[in-house]
Amino acid sequence: MKCVYISQAANLGRQTYNYFCKSGSEFYLEPPISFFLFSKHLVKRKNIDKKIIILVTAFFVVVPIITCMMLNSQFEAWFYHTFHVTLYEATLSRSSRIEAVMNSGQIKYGLGSVTTYLTKYLNTMHGSNFVSRSMHNDLVQMYLECGIIGSTIFTYVYMKAAAVSRMSFVLMSYIFFECYFNHLFGAGCTHIWILTYLMMSVAGITTKNKEIMEKKNGTNNSFYTNL
Repeated sequence: MKCVYISQAANLGRQTYNYFCKSGSEFYLEPPISFFLFSKHLVKRKNIDKKIIILVTAFFVVVPIITCMMLNSQFEAWFYHTFHVTLYEATLSRSSRIEAVMNSGQIKYGLGSVTTYLTKYLNTMHGSNFVSRSMHNDLVQMYLECGIIGSTIFTYVYMKAAAVSRMSFVLMSYIFFECYFNHLFGAGCTHIWILTYLMMSVAGITTKNKEIMEKKNGTNNSFYTNL
């Protein structure tokens, strides 16, 4: 019976990591669908409370710190014994990149320093000639490059800028959540930020139109909130 539970836990662990670490198109379709379904509650021109901004900022700063602390031989042995899958496999090689940077001393050298090091390191290891190699975990990379203070300021500025409405704040929070599993800051990701800011602008325009209509006739004629 114990072996059955262990096998089920291992399968659950693989499915969970494959879900969050995948880069298929279906994962990127979920946020727009969720925003549409819950838009009645999100599309409101109401500033986010400062306590929530600080709490969310603290979450995205603490998570990469905990991640770096867990990357040790003891935790890796426990993880393998519990889920019967190595941490390297579960994170799709992300853990090895983080450990390589941590063990190299190439930290706190400012934005882009980790990418520069990883490009040279991985090209040498695999005999390749890639122009750019990222960590595929922007939150951890930000922490390793800029430390706690830099990571806190960076995260807080983005959250504060998006705190003018619920929709914008939720959207920015999702972007940072995705940054824990993928690379969204830097070269090749400009289109994602263009779409993000466009969605934030549309949310602001829709909210303003909703307020104007409500003031005119006391009804809610917003496209987002009527469906």
